[in-house]
Amino acid sequence: MEFVEKFIAYVDILGFSGFVADAERGTGRSLDALLDLLSAFGSSAQREAFSRCGPNICANSGYHSRDLDFRLTQISDCAIISTELSPAGMINLVHHVWGMVIRFLERSTLCRGYITRGRIYHTDHQVIGTGYQHAYHHEARVSAFQRTADELGTPFVEIDETIIAYIQDCDATVKEMFRSYVKEDGELIALFPFQRIAHSFVISGFDKLDIDRERQENNKVRQLLDDLKGRIMTYVDKNNPGAVRKAEHYLAALDAQRDVCDKTDEFLQRFRSPAQPQQ
Repeated sequence: MEFVEKFIAYVDILGFSGFVADAERGTGRSLDALLDLLSAFGSSAQREAFSRCGPNICANSGYHSRDLDFRLTQISDCAIISTELSPAGMINLVHHVWGMVIRFLERSTLCRGYITRGRIYHTDHQVIGTGYQHAYHHEARVSAFQRTADELGTPFVEIDETIIAYIQDCDATVKEMFRSYVKEDGELIALFPFQRIAHSFVISGFDKLDIDRERQENNKVRQLLDDLKGRIMTYVDKNNPGAVRKAEHYLAALDAQRDVCDKTDEFLQRFRSPAQPQQ
């Protein structure tokens, strides 16, 4: 029993107290729906999965223990996750939390969190340590992608500068994977799932490009984005300016990805149109 330096994430569901009050009144989500919502955190069973199969992200990167000393403790509407101090430990923690964000988004819910490193004593049922306290206190003050200079508590999972510093000494695979999970906002970096929601294709020769099929796939992405926008507003309290403001962050990000779909259509249309003679 000792404090160990680890990578630590603290993630909190936004608006959960309102969901509970509505469930008790018989309005909004049911208790079963709330339990399903909490399942989006994942579970401590991931430790056994790592123990059997090893890291599922960047498996060839360095690690000390096959199970990455993965721990997850869920308390009401928040979860604390920690992994060993290694390249694989770091990127698999980031991947797990990134997956949380997606799962909450699919359930029409926003979350907020903070990822750092520090000392912690962490079991499935107990969490003690200054590293955990650091993550906990910074979660409410997340300011990535803020729209005003004094806005705090934006609905993102922010990455502490100690993680960014650690990344610099990791292998190229870990660095590339990390970049695919995050987006930079000036000096701040946060998990940003929206950039992964896009249609991509490889042009192996313009004569082999199936314009109609690519446009259909691109339209599926557009419909997914519209569906996610609708889900986000489903359980937002329209009478709560703070809640609406947080939802607007996600809506703006989804709109930006929708613009990418429109530009993709324009790109495809240029190849469908007959070539114009040069002037």
